[in-house]
Amino acid sequence: MGDVLEQKLNTVKFKKILFGEPAVFFIPAMKINDPKNKSLAEGMHDFLITEFGGYTSERGNILGYWREKASTDYTEHVKYIVAFKSKAKLRLLEKFIAELAKKLDEKAIYMETGNSSWLIYTQ
Repeated sequence: MGDVLEQKLNTVKFKKILFGEPAVFFIPAMKINDPKNKSLAEGMHDFLITEFGGYTSERGNILGYWREKASTDYTEHVKYIVAFKSKAKLRLLEKFIAELAKKLDEKAIYMETGNSSWLIYTQ
């Protein structure tokens, strides 16, 4: 787990547990929710639980727009958030996202870490 910091605020004692830096990534909702990709969604769940101890998933009106050549594309997304404490864990997540993108026939997946934004492209 993370570093534990015991605190006292007035008369309330509590603990804070540091999980690490957040990594946020967005998967196209139509693709990850497609019944034919059920095993990919289950595999992603298992991977995030096993390697990162858990994750948060946000569904709803998460819309992405971007320009490609002369047109603007649009996709609805599912947002995922995990915490990582080492560069090795971040690299593992990036590799997983690239593999997932390839299986979902996506050119790239948008990802945020700390103050940076990335596109993870498949090769």
